[in-house]
Amino acid sequence: MQHTNNKAIYFSFFIFHFAFMLSLSACSTLRGVSPDSLRAAATADSIIGFARQSLGKPYRYAARGPASFDCSGFTSYVYGKFGYSLSHSSGGQWRQGRPVKKGIKHLQRGDIVVFSGRRISQTPGHVGIYIGPDPGGKSFSFIHAALTGVIISHLSEPYYQARYLGARRILPDFAPGAASVTPLLPPAEPRLPIPYPLLPPDSIEHFCFSAP
Repeated sequence: MQHTNNKAIYFSFFIFHFAFMLSLSACSTLRGVSPDSLRAAATADSIIGFARQSLGKPYRYAARGPASFDCSGFTSYVYGKFGYSLSHSSGGQWRQGRPVKKGIKHLQRGDIVVFSGRRISQTPGHVGIYIGPDPGGKSFSFIHAALTGVIISHLSEPYYQARYLGARRILPDFAPGAASVTPLLPPAEPRLPIPYPLLPPDSIEHFCFSAP
């Protein structure tokens, strides 16, 4: 009798597990989100979670971490932990991956966002990692190593708005609605963000190791 009961329990568990996996598959199909898309989204969220652990760490020219960073050193360090090799220069990262369509609505989590080092220049001078859109959809948040250290900034800040060049995509594309299927790495306790200092329009700010 005990053996029969165990078989019934195992069979019930198998039916429940099969039905659960079938429902997940159906939900993914109905939402138009493939397993590959979910994996890419999970990687993007983990990259952002890992990047947040460095909030407040100091800036140092040409530093590649983990104690201090310059801008491209920070992005290359973070991506390197997930198996992606990025150039240690803003210009090099501007040529890596795939170009993202113009318009911030096309950005996805984890994209490398690129800025010029001078207001009227089209030469890359600074990079960060896209986190997501700000309320209203006319700006976005990104994490980066500025002169004040690793902080989260917004495109709506005049300095970055005037210098935004575009973005490069390193990860595979994923559907906008794809949420992470794995827990994010626990973020470090952030310091209060310090606004990046505004510079005169004709000044050049070499705050990133931008040699090819």
